[in-house]
Amino acid sequence: HRIPPPRGTHESLIEYDRRRVVKDSLLEQIMTTCVEMSDAGRLLRAAAGAAEVDPAASDIARTIAVLRAVLSGDTPGVLAHWEDFCESLLKQELLYVPLGKGGSPGRIVKARALHQLIFDLLAWLPRLGLVREACQLLDVAQRMEVDHPVGSGAVTEYDRLFENGYQAVVRCLVASADRWDESRPERGAESRASDTMLVQALQDLTESQLARWLRHSRTVRLSVVEKLAGEREWERFIAFVDRYGGELFTQLFLGLANLRAILHQGVGVWLSNLEEEEHADEMRLVDELGNVLPREDAIKLLTIAIEAVVENYREYRDYNSTTTQSDHGELLHTFVDFIRLRNRYDRIAWNLKPVFLAHKILVGQNRPAAAELWRRAVAERTASEADAQMQRLALLCERYGMRLPTVAERVAERFVRPLTIDRLRGLALPAMQAVADGQDENNPVFAVMEEEIESLMQEPCGAGLDVPDWIHSIEQEVTRVRQERRHHHAADEPWRRLEQVQLSWEQLQEQLSEDGGH
Repeated sequence: HRIPPPRGTHESLIEYDRRRVVKDSLLEQIMTTCVEMSDAGRLLRAAAGAAEVDPAASDIARTIAVLRAVLSGDTPGVLAHWEDFCESLLKQELLYVPLGKGGSPGRIVKARALHQLIFDLLAWLPRLGLVREACQLLDVAQRMEVDHPVGSGAVTEYDRLFENGYQAVVRCLVASADRWDESRPERGAESRASDTMLVQALQDLTESQLARWLRHSRTVRLSVVEKLAGEREWERFIAFVDRYGGELFTQLFLGLANLRAILHQGVGVWLSNLEEEEHADEMRLVDELGNVLPREDAIKLLTIAIEAVVENYREYRDYNSTTTQSDHGELLHTFVDFIRLRNRYDRIAWNLKPVFLAHKILVGQNRPAAAELWRRAVAERTASEADAQMQRLALLCERYGMRLPTVAERVAERFVRPLTIDRLRGLALPAMQAVADGQDENNPVFAVMEEEIESLMQEPCGAGLDVPDWIHSIEQEVTRVRQERRHHHAADEPWRRLEQVQLSWEQLQEQLSEDGGH
């Protein structure tokens, strides 16, 4: 089914965007169903165990052999087929081109099904104590992306794989730390003898995993404004917006549906349609297109401007509702400059993601003393960079005479706010339990929770248009706890069905030293 292209008018662009979203949503649901059917088929074959499979016969046979060993908790069986299984993976594609950029639905389904297989194994392997193999699988996934490029616009989901695998390994470390306590005297209800050892193990793990994560991070573009990182590119963008933005970047033009429709059909096509409109040559952009302003430059710079607004539409709403600059299209570069600052902060926070994930697990696994040690270490190591980001924000506010609440709030997190929210989220379960037991406000958990909320309320959230992130986080945790109480564990976490193997300190150190992040 082909959607007729828009004629170039605002109304036709809005209708085109609506119909495209409906079509893409339907195709996405169909592809998701195909991936889930493929995953279910693999697991059924592995779980049935009715017939022996020859691992040398085919790639799917190797996959079934490994899955069967994993599901039965057969660690030697996994190791016996592991090398052949990894070699079979390396021959396949993991990247895919999305539908919006002309990707093939068949290739998308195949890549996503393979991605789901790796995703599942990364959660299961550490449950069997196979930390080294989980790290090797992350390397295999990275090599698959490098060895099998599929063209421009390809989508990588390695960050999702890394997050799942890394968290599974951290859970293995935390569970194993309970074993380390057995031969050491207790220190108290919250502090355990193994807390220091656990933090040391997490530091070793995180340092090795950061190498993998940073390799991936260098290949990922977090925002289109990264194209404006250089001084020359930034000056060209300012000149373009200053010269043509007054007529072009109106409130009507900057509507989200209008911008998405322009991007989907292509800025070059939109410019061609604009040139054909009556009185179009009265616009400076159209009049100078192809002579004063090279067409390729116009397409490139206009695409960056549009994508910057679409990617950051929440921030644009703040800009539109809290500043007078938003009434002047020729000042759009001031908004984009704030987004450049936020992007620099986001890049550092993105690189620190393994650190944040480890803290989240410590809080969720009831290791408050270890989590506190981890928070202190993060705060100390990021303090100087957080100060530098705050100074850049102050200079930007002074230069433009405006302040974007959402950007200012993000920079004011100083890289440690996510850890505070994790701690608050971790208090939700004890607070719910205290209420269920009929305890009053004298319970210390309520005092700690109130203190954390007070600290978070010191910073306003954006322009007041969205629910604060910490409230949303508590709501998610309360919903999760209620679901687990009704249904024991969430159905989408099959890794919980495997019993966690606890590693000794020596076994863990051996596996981490053999991995090394390479």
